[in-house]
Amino acid sequence: ECFEYWDKRTPENTRSIVSLFQGLEDVDIKNLFEIMGKLERTSSELYKEAKK
Repeated sequence: ECFEYWDKRTPENTRSIVSLFQGLEDVDIKNLFEIMGKLERTSSELYKEAKK
């Protein structure tokens, strides 16, 4: 899924996205991914509840 996302991006898109992460330390990016994971799980749970 991730590969398909990046495969569809133009070099300009890629440079733009990469620029958003410049200046971040590894720990910042790790924390960001942990937060995104929590948001994804919460979103999934809310979606499942709404479908009931």
